[in-house]
Amino acid sequence: MISLSDSMSDDLLPYSDTVNWNQGKLTPEAHSTSEKIQYYAINALQFLVKFIFLPVVAVFSLARSLTNRCISWFNKPAVDATPSAPKEKVDLASVLPPLVGFADSLYQSSLLGTPYSATCKPGTHIPVDGTSYWAKNLNSEHIEGNPDFSKFGIDILGNPDQFIEMLKATNSNAYRFPIPWSIIETSSGIMNQENIGLVRTLITKLIGAGITPLVTIHHYDHPQWFEDMGGFHNPENIERFKDHALQMIRLFPEVKTWYTFNEIGGFGLETFLGDFPSPDGVKLNHAAEGRLLRNILMAHCKTYQAAKAEFGDSIEVGITHQFLGFRPMTGNFLEEMVCKHLSKLAHETVYEFFKTGVFSFQVPGLANVNFSIPKEEFEKNHKFLDVLGVQAYGDARFIFASNGGNPYPGPKVTNINWGRFGFSVGATCEDGKRISSFGPEIDASTFEKVLEQARAITHNLHITEVGCDAKSQIRGQVMKLDREAQRQYFEDLAPILAKFRDDIKVFLVWTLYGSDGLDKEGQLEWQRGALTKLPVMEVTQGPNRCIASYNLTPAAAYLRDNFGQMQQERAASSAVEAI
Repeated sequence: MISLSDSMSDDLLPYSDTVNWNQGKLTPEAHSTSEKIQYYAINALQFLVKFIFLPVVAVFSLARSLTNRCISWFNKPAVDATPSAPKEKVDLASVLPPLVGFADSLYQSSLLGTPYSATCKPGTHIPVDGTSYWAKNLNSEHIEGNPDFSKFGIDILGNPDQFIEMLKATNSNAYRFPIPWSIIETSSGIMNQENIGLVRTLITKLIGAGITPLVTIHHYDHPQWFEDMGGFHNPENIERFKDHALQMIRLFPEVKTWYTFNEIGGFGLETFLGDFPSPDGVKLNHAAEGRLLRNILMAHCKTYQAAKAEFGDSIEVGITHQFLGFRPMTGNFLEEMVCKHLSKLAHETVYEFFKTGVFSFQVPGLANVNFSIPKEEFEKNHKFLDVLGVQAYGDARFIFASNGGNPYPGPKVTNINWGRFGFSVGATCEDGKRISSFGPEIDASTFEKVLEQARAITHNLHITEVGCDAKSQIRGQVMKLDREAQRQYFEDLAPILAKFRDDIKVFLVWTLYGSDGLDKEGQLEWQRGALTKLPVMEVTQGPNRCIASYNLTPAAAYLRDNFGQMQQERAASSAVEAI
């Protein structure tokens, strides 16, 4: 029954929008009008034939399902009353890779590229602008909670020593951050040497402090002038991004690890939903999202190929991917359908590309966008990845069902209740578990599935983002700050990391900086504003957005102790080997 319905869905696909790759050359596949007419005629006939046989197949499927349930019920084993063995406790320090620390976005922490930045203000270098395409969206219409952006964030580029002191206080030896395109190339073809110098100073000071810089080239943010040219919706900008990426690698040769893009799937999904800035006609347009994802993937592949040709093995080039899963709460048909669809948009199509070299974004009646690289060339280029950045925050649990009069928790769930009767729809969590203030269920165990999927692509894994929102909610309670639950999450990760210790080379937590209060301005989590509490360091802001003081939360103290223990153990082991 499922295979037949999937086959019928394939018959409803629009004509294929395909781009072919041949040794780095991109060629749209051309089709005549007669070919398109033939395609639609054949698909319509196939759909009609399958529709006629659908009732027969449905009855047969139902009968088989009932038979299997009866057999399963009769063969059901007796319940084993023996209590399960307690989980083995694993010391996090013993399973950490050599590089550990934090990941951040300089737009999110310092609002670089906006008028609210303490350093690199746009418009200060007339006639160039240097504005991020996010700048015009810093208002209550686009940012939840509408924080006071004039008091937002800390000035990392203007006060790198203070920020590096915070990193060292956690025993970090690695730091991942993006170099905002908008402050480097402040208008097309015009490079801002002053801002380039500020970034170079940060990198130099990080290295001097024993902290390895790992840089993301595009972290959900690009200049407004690039967006005015069509951004990544315009395939002509693929070469423009490649040239920018190569320029960054040339400008900062001290950086040896580069990630071209941050979470392509997440960027596409949020643009599709309208949460991220986008041109008119893109919101809720599946075909437009498919083309956006394809253009970004093509930009990555061309950048990877060009970077390896110019710099060889002196650098490593990868990408970060958000392994965002959607799981049904009760398992009904509608929940299954929504979760399957959202997983395709946010995760699966991008994941399958890096696994197979084939990008296929298909939505019946709405989109059939394709791109593939010949298998031999895909493997020859190491899947266009030296490293894969793994990012995950738990699965989104989707419910569309009765709640028994007991509302489900979460910021993105709607509850309709009448006494003992009620209905819930949206992202929530299972009873007894916590949902974060930005949507996913907090459950460290899901990270094992994520790492298994990532290892199917490469054994050179960087955990470029993992974290836990300290602001969470349990069913029957209100959303509240729970710093101990945040610390426990990292402790629960240890036995999972132990299973993949040979594959993980970098471990980075999102994120370091936060405010010193529940509702004060801290790290900007895109459209969620400052409402979430992912940071593990509580910072008090001083004049001119400097760091007046900071406190380690329980999670930060736990990470500090384990980061330090790991480095001590490795140093001792190296000393023994040297003797």
